[in-house]
Amino acid sequence: MQYCQVTVTDDGSIRSDRIEIAPTNECEWQDVEFSLTNDGTFKAEGVFMGNGAQPDYLNYIVTDECVFLWFDINYEDSTMMFHYQPFSLEIENCNAQTYNVYFRNKSLVMGPQETFVRYAVRRGGTTEIERIVINREEGVIYDLKGLPVMDIPKNGFYIKDGKIIYIE
Repeated sequence: MQYCQVTVTDDGSIRSDRIEIAPTNECEWQDVEFSLTNDGTFKAEGVFMGNGAQPDYLNYIVTDECVFLWFDINYEDSTMMFHYQPFSLEIENCNAQTYNVYFRNKSLVMGPQETFVRYAVRRGGTTEIERIVINREEGVIYDLKGLPVMDIPKNGFYIKDGKIIYIE
């Protein structure tokens, strides 16, 4: 086995975070819409089935050409008040011309869907639905461009279940 020293001089362009979504009154259903402005601001707006009594969270990961979005719904401390709630998200410095957006919305309280749906959004435009469903149970692995790969790489980065994993 050989060893070598690696110096990271740049954090790269992978960003991740989560935003808290405060509970709101019930609203009408609206499909999610994505847009990418000419100045590089990624926007997502829509409605999700959330906890009407406690905060929920919208997680995101942004890579060079992909955005992964999924909700953490507070099921344990719910008082059983679930209904449609609006959300919006803006992420600046998204500088690619096109992004693949992988979105998972647990839309049903009983038996939530465990899939990501892929959308495409282009600079200066809005959502183009590609409706390619990715089943998390199958353990699909993606490269950092959001393309499925057959095997886990021997080293480097890959994405599984919305998480970026690094192997030395």
